[in-house]
Amino acid sequence: MQVSNMDVNGSCVGIGVTFTNTSTVSVNSLRWDFGDNYTTTNTNSIAHTYSISGSYTITLTNTQNQTTASKTITIYANPKASFTLSDSTACIGNNINFTSTSTQGSTPLKYYSWTFGDGNVLPQETSPSISHAYSSAGTFVPILTVRDENGCSGTSTTTKQVQINNSQLQSAFLANGTDFYSCTNSINLENTTNENSISNVSYVWNFGDNSSSNLKSPTSHTYATAGLYTISLQVNIGGTSGCSPSYSKQVYIGQPTISIDAPTSICTNTSYPISATSNIPGFIDNNSDLSWSSSNGLVFSNDSSSISANASGTATLFVSNKKGCKATSSQNININDIPSFNLNVTPNTGICVGVAVNGIVNATNGSSIQKYVWSPINSISDTTNLSSYQYTYNSSGQYNFSATAISINGCASTQYTTLNIGEDCIDNGLGSAYNPIFSFASLSCSDKYTIKIVNKNTSRQVSYWSVNGVQYPSADGQSAIITLTPATKGYIYSINTFYRDGTSDLGRKIVIIDEVAAFDIINNDNASLYCANNSFSFLTSSVNPGNISSFSWIVRDETQGTTIDSSNSANLSYSFPKAGNYSVSLSIADLRNPSCISQVKKDLVVNGITGDFTIEKGAFCIPNPKVTVQLQNVTTSSTLNKVTWSFGDGSVRPITNPKVTDTVQHQYQSNNSSYTPYTINAKLEDAAGCTMNITKDGIVKVYNPKIGFYKKDTVLCTSKTITINNTSDAYGANYTWNVGGQTQTTSGNNPFIGTFSNVANPSELDVALHLVDAGGCTKDTIVRGYIKYREPVASFVISNVEELYNCPPFTLNIENTSQNFDSIHWSINGTFNSIQKDSFYYTVLHPGPVAIDQSAVLDGCIANYSENYVVKGPVAKLLTKDTIGCTPYTTLLYVSDNTDIVSYQWDKGDGITYVTDNTSDSIRFTYEKGGTYYPSVTFVGVEGCSDKQEYPSPIIAMQSVDLKYKDNYLFCSNDSIIHLTAEAANVASFSWSQTPTTGYMSDVTGSSIGIIPVESTTYHVIAHSANDCPDETGDIFVKTATASVVSFSPNTITVPAGTVFPINPTITNENLGVEYYWTPDFRINNRYLKDPTIIADKDTVYYLNVKNNEGCVSSDSVRIYVLCNTSKLMMANAFTPNGDGKNDIFYVTGYGIKNVLHFVIFDRWGKKVFERNNISSNDISQGWDGHIGSQLAAPGTYIYLAEVECTEGNVIPLKGSVVLIR
Repeated sequence: MQVSNMDVNGSCVGIGVTFTNTSTVSVNSLRWDFGDNYTTTNTNSIAHTYSISGSYTITLTNTQNQTTASKTITIYANPKASFTLSDSTACIGNNINFTSTSTQGSTPLKYYSWTFGDGNVLPQETSPSISHAYSSAGTFVPILTVRDENGCSGTSTTTKQVQINNSQLQSAFLANGTDFYSCTNSINLENTTNENSISNVSYVWNFGDNSSSNLKSPTSHTYATAGLYTISLQVNIGGTSGCSPSYSKQVYIGQPTISIDAPTSICTNTSYPISATSNIPGFIDNNSDLSWSSSNGLVFSNDSSSISANASGTATLFVSNKKGCKATSSQNININDIPSFNLNVTPNTGICVGVAVNGIVNATNGSSIQKYVWSPINSISDTTNLSSYQYTYNSSGQYNFSATAISINGCASTQYTTLNIGEDCIDNGLGSAYNPIFSFASLSCSDKYTIKIVNKNTSRQVSYWSVNGVQYPSADGQSAIITLTPATKGYIYSINTFYRDGTSDLGRKIVIIDEVAAFDIINNDNASLYCANNSFSFLTSSVNPGNISSFSWIVRDETQGTTIDSSNSANLSYSFPKAGNYSVSLSIADLRNPSCISQVKKDLVVNGITGDFTIEKGAFCIPNPKVTVQLQNVTTSSTLNKVTWSFGDGSVRPITNPKVTDTVQHQYQSNNSSYTPYTINAKLEDAAGCTMNITKDGIVKVYNPKIGFYKKDTVLCTSKTITINNTSDAYGANYTWNVGGQTQTTSGNNPFIGTFSNVANPSELDVALHLVDAGGCTKDTIVRGYIKYREPVASFVISNVEELYNCPPFTLNIENTSQNFDSIHWSINGTFNSIQKDSFYYTVLHPGPVAIDQSAVLDGCIANYSENYVVKGPVAKLLTKDTIGCTPYTTLLYVSDNTDIVSYQWDKGDGITYVTDNTSDSIRFTYEKGGTYYPSVTFVGVEGCSDKQEYPSPIIAMQSVDLKYKDNYLFCSNDSIIHLTAEAANVASFSWSQTPTTGYMSDVTGSSIGIIPVESTTYHVIAHSANDCPDETGDIFVKTATASVVSFSPNTITVPAGTVFPINPTITNENLGVEYYWTPDFRINNRYLKDPTIIADKDTVYYLNVKNNEGCVSSDSVRIYVLCNTSKLMMANAFTPNGDGKNDIFYVTGYGIKNVLHFVIFDRWGKKVFERNNISSNDISQGWDGHIGSQLAAPGTYIYLAEVECTEGNVIPLKGSVVLIR
């Protein structure tokens, strides 16, 4: 069994799956069960559709012997598409956000296909959200289709409409002309909105990088980083509540680089994927954003997603981006030949289960083949280097017996033969590999069941053949004529061969090919009628295609006596063009040689309708035309019942009982597009139920041209060449310009470009534009005095000039009153420069002169205007002798031209302020830390005005090296190595040296070095400055000395608990002034003695440090193991808990105790009065204080029990009595 012509394991709900019988079982013996309570019989191939998701097992049964084949497939649930809109009403050019709210089916969603209803489609988006701006007014129905990882899809079913409204004007702009990209981070911008003489228009630009502008036309914008940005221009019309149109375009910023992802070595006749990426996101989204080419004959797939080659050699692959600034990349590719060989498979027909199949390969054309990979069946891959292979199939089915040759360079090619393996081998008389005993053939096509049977083994004589128990003798021992009893088609006969030597052959099964032409007729459009223009299917029935060599269909118009169609396919699809008498004939030829022919013919009477319609007028120059349509030449074998008109704009008008002479009118509504073609369809239905569709594509053409022009700067001074952009929207239009009497004709939206050599200044030029579109529609517009030649006039006023009489600081409001300018240039005291068109504010910070200079610039002409003022207050300058030095750095600051100053306030620039009287016009500042400082002075004049002066350049205190180090060390004979360390606040590197040069010194460039001196040595360090400050040096003296040697023998001592014993270390190189120090200070009588005594209590390691008079320290350790001794477990026999601090607590004491596992006390009647577990010994806090709960225990005798764990781990029980005395 085969599913959809490949090994399909799954499909989606509602998608038909085709199942095909690939066995040799007769079609009349087949029964299909699809696992969903649907069954069918007698068909070799069938398409089945599942309505519910799940897992289904399809079973194909041979009803003759009940053998079965099965296949399990999974039917996946479809996703459900839905979405939301940010706005259902918007203006032309305004972005609307579309957001998917779809739910997944069996697997997560993968792709989103958006159809916006205006002809724009985004077929395969991976993001669930998208934005779209409509370019024309009207009502649109957007649709979302989603597809999941299984390929299952769902389409939104809830209708959402978007209403796009028109505006008084349409916004537009250019970016680097019409390129909309820049190879740098800056892009030139030009607002091309035609304001159509509308006043009070304002603009808002959004550059897509969180920045914006309110200028009408910013000359350019610079982005911080390269990338893909969306620039939008919003137009606001003051005083109206209508649309605020916007226009958005993506711009590509920066010069990209492209990286190719493709193999460097490929094989001929093999496909390889290719792709490329950009270093700038957004420039390359998919392969359609790339232009691929190559040298030396690389072959690209239709979508350029893969390459192949037909001949070996070398090639170069080139790629460039389509979006943004163009970049190109290339890659060399080596092409190797695939190996060439022949595969011979025997036997290749009539094969039964259990029959061995042999494959032999032979290399051709000198191919260097390294190995062969054999794949005898679909599910097994067997790799071997053999040039021949044998395989025996154990189950029936269709298999590809293949061999793959792999060359030494890794290239591979495959040859295969498709084999049909039978389960129960049946000989059909055409020759079968499994039947080596005899062959047979029908004597004639008219008597197919009389056969001649021939012995294949001529060395053995046949006595007779037995057919279903009837004996047929062989007269010559080699053949016999047998007349079989006819049975149902596909009946299987069993034949046994009996030889004259008394032996026999097992039963062989045969079947007689007896195919009779027959077919069924299905009207796919109307099952109960034969109508003209309906889709008919003519399907062969009761015919086994496996027994047929050819089909022949003929369709004849019996009324005209002509053949009108023919086909050689197994089935026929046809649509009769008109009513009439027809015949359909089928002729089949079976596999015999020569073939037996069977024919069948069926006559059909086809009813139906024919006709046409006309339109009174098809082209219009108005946006909402009215059209008139009328049926023509309508004929029908019945009565015309109904006509349904569809006008291509969503309008449908059904008309019942129409008259062919009737006319129908329809009025179209404007969609604001410059050109809209409409397709009209008329569906005709007659009383018999036959239908006919008459469709005329684009028969109605509505032209709605819009005219306009734009020039950024319409006031000129010197320019002789004038360029005016054409902002018209007209389909296939030609334009005639008249600018100042100069006429030009242009096509498309090309601009007017004219030269005016003798234009006077001042003067004005009228601009007129006339268009004629492809439909002959015309539009005209004229703007009087649109271009003006003027001289610029510079002027300004200070609206708050009275501020000039106050002490600074104060802010001036400077208002530009110039005329006829493109830009205004300002200079204030020669330091403040700006380009402004309107008013601005300038803050005066200091007393003294203020000079305001203005230049008005227009098209290369310049006009100047200046005003000068003096601001009251003290005028002075802050100076210094020098501004850079090394820390600690001292510099002198002083004030010159210091007339009329009464006091000074100095600021060092580090947060420390000095105030002096009017006589101290200078000061010395010392900077201890490196850094950049901005000192200042604030002085007060006699008029009470003050001024703060900062030194114009910073004071730079360079950090000096500031070398620090320890200048002496001691190296003892028991030291392995010591490290000398230097620190510096500002250092590039260190250099080390030594005197004398004996001993070891590690790395001489770091801040720390390791040394092993053999004698007292002086080490020299140089810290090299990281700036212009001087290097610094230092000397470190290292004294060498001999250390004492400490040892214990033995270094492990085992003693009973409570033993008091001395420790006697051995010390060599002992000299005067030696110091001793023992750790820990536990059970030791004096830690500063050379040989103290110790009380053995618990396992302890004691360390002795010996420091000689030169400061060298030596150490060693001794380990004490303590053995538990019951005589050292000391328990009191009485205690007096009276609170006098003496013998108040009864607790476990002794030496050698690791842990007290259990400690319990009973009164004399056996009642427990106290208990502790897992406590330390000699711990008074864990003892009994003579209380039972919160009450005092009575005086008397008490019994105690205890278990203690000794240091070596054994447990010792304790039992006794104690007397409580009060």
